[in-house]
Amino acid sequence: MTKISFRPLFLACLLAPVSACVDVPALDDSLSRELRGAAYPELRPLDSVLAVPSRSSEQVTDLQEDLAQRQARLERRAAALRQAQ
Repeated sequence: MTKISFRPLFLACLLAPVSACVDVPALDDSLSRELRGAAYPELRPLDSVLAVPSRSSEQVTDLQEDLAQRQARLERRAAALRQAQ
């Protein structure tokens, strides 16, 4: 039969209350005078911040052409690597 040691559990229970005695510095002490007097930032809805900008048809066409060219380059490169093996 395996003997269970309760010593680690006992030590953890003994030391846990001691960790509550740590003096954590206040965050207000780290702010400069300018930051304390600064205006609160404007809050915006996430929908407007995360919205994807609409693209013109010309931009979409350019993007499609760029992606097609990139695909062709990658396919040529893959073919060259296959032949090299």
